[in-house]
Amino acid sequence: MRAHSLRTTFFAGTLVIVVPLVTAFAGVVYFRSRSVADEALRHTLELRARTVAGLLEKKGAYFEVDDPPPELPEYGEKASGAYFLVREDGGPEVMRSPSLGKESLPEAVAGAVGSIEYSRVNEGPFGAPCAVAVLSFHARVDEDDDPPEAGDPGDDPGPVFVAQVAIDSRDRDRSLALLATFLTSLSLACVGAALLGAALLSRRLLSPIRRMTEAARNLTPAAPERRLEPTHVVSELGSLAGTLNQAFDGLTEALRRQQRFTADASHELRTPVSVLLSNSELLLKRERSPAEYREGLERQRRVARRMSQIVDGLLLLARADAGHDDLERMRVDLNSIATSVCEEWQPIAEGSGVALECRNGAESRAVLDGDATRLQQLAANLVSNAVKFTPRGGRVSVETGVEGGDAFLRVTDTGPGIAPEHQKHLFERFYRVENGSRGRNGAPPGAGLGLAIVAWIVRAHGGTIEVRSREGAGATFFVRLPAAPAEPETAAEIIPPAN
Repeated sequence: MRAHSLRTTFFAGTLVIVVPLVTAFAGVVYFRSRSVADEALRHTLELRARTVAGLLEKKGAYFEVDDPPPELPEYGEKASGAYFLVREDGGPEVMRSPSLGKESLPEAVAGAVGSIEYSRVNEGPFGAPCAVAVLSFHARVDEDDDPPEAGDPGDDPGPVFVAQVAIDSRDRDRSLALLATFLTSLSLACVGAALLGAALLSRRLLSPIRRMTEAARNLTPAAPERRLEPTHVVSELGSLAGTLNQAFDGLTEALRRQQRFTADASHELRTPVSVLLSNSELLLKRERSPAEYREGLERQRRVARRMSQIVDGLLLLARADAGHDDLERMRVDLNSIATSVCEEWQPIAEGSGVALECRNGAESRAVLDGDATRLQQLAANLVSNAVKFTPRGGRVSVETGVEGGDAFLRVTDTGPGIAPEHQKHLFERFYRVENGSRGRNGAPPGAGLGLAIVAWIVRAHGGTIEVRSREGAGATFFVRLPAAPAEPETAAEIIPPAN
């Protein structure tokens, strides 16, 4: 489904909220006003009906009709809009208002005496719509007459009369129509004002988003230092800009690492490639003896082996960056792995005049779930670095065990130590401390990928690594990995990987 724009969503939301509210308000006002008008009209009709009923007076056996009071002059003017008609129930007409002229009111059915019935007549007198009230009543008895004796026919209250009172309702209808028109216009104006306010507000709110979009378009690898300016229109957009800037910081750093990585990789590979080409051209310049060819090929093999190490390291780190660790996890013993690595590097250490010792925690086995091959690579890289950077007569100590529920590997050397400004870069790819506090002990130069691979292996196993060193006081690499409880019945099956 196609996504709607923020402006469209804002307008639609405004309509959904404002239209029902305005409609409900206008409806409540209109129907309430109509109810009040109906109630006022009913009250007027009732009052006039009872006033008209009072005009008929019984005197003895006769009935007398009074003229309409002067307080109701509208009854004397023809077609004034106020009318009345009194007739005997089922009998002849008794009296009518002069305003009615020769017009007539619809026939009314008498109800209970004293009750009033209301109705509306669309075609009343003179063709005008009217509201009509019908009152059934007995004629008022003249109080000056002597009260009748018991059994006297005067006990009979007399016939029932019906008074019909009508009022022209056109003024009321026009007022309600004007009110409906006014409320409709007011409602439309309110909706229009709400949409205008929504347009202005959306423009105000979308303006920083547009600026952020334009700024985002200018964020290119050619200008990685550019950032979004935090907006102060609403705090959420300021927070969004800050969040995006943090993400851009991470991407910029990743881009810089990639550029540095590409440059370093090109530099590292260019040197051995140049050496290979130079040696090949040198060998092919003239005929050589088998011994010279063997010596040249031996140099080529050393260079190719170095290139292979660089390529293997790059592939491993590239797969790690892509999220593929390819670890084959199994229950392994870190003590056995460290012992195997020490045995492998013992002849090399002795040839360099370095004492290599391995101490394992006898009280508990450092058992964990991990990839035995990668863990051996981790230990070998740390031990090889320690041996390479420890001068003749020095000592390298490898220790494993369990501490605080974690398996640990500690590699300590008595070399010249690492300067503080180098320690934070040790695990970066192709970073090497060529001069200064770390010597080389005659060892061939490395590619600068060993510690980067070590850091990745540690992270892949959920562990941590730290460096403790002072210039002139050696260095210690301390690896901590989550330990698994050793199972006695299977502990004997834990074997180190083959060398």
